Amino acid sequence: MALPENAAPVRVDPVLAAMMVGNLLRNAARYSPSGSAIALAFAQRGDDLEIRVRDLGPGVPETELASIFERFRRGSAAAGGGLGLGLAICKGIALAHGGHIAAHNAPGGGLEVKAVFPSCVEKETS
Repeated sequence: MALPENAAPVRVDPVLAAMMVGNLLRNAARYSPSGSAIALAFAQRGDDLEIRVRDLGPGVPETELASIFERFRRGSAAAGGGLGLGLAICKGIALAHGGHIAAHNAPGGGLEVKAVFPSCVEKETS
């Protein structure tokens, strides 16, 4: 897959970006039914890099969506071990790059997490 010629450069720490994607994929795998697909997508939206991970699990209760990126927070339906740090680490990585991260329940089921990393291109002001 080649990048478009006019793709905006995005400056990310490759180790931290890989850690974030790994955390998101492990989280999706933990809550997805065995053998189900997990979607991972990278896209340029304007000048920003957007990373999306979607699972086909049960999703997260709407009342808990705003808090899933807090440290030591695990959803009420959380299964297995874990300290509730994975999504908090992802949030920290996104913020350290000047970006943001959010989650929503996807139509048809599952949870979709979207992280956005801003372009490192200076914007012209008029």
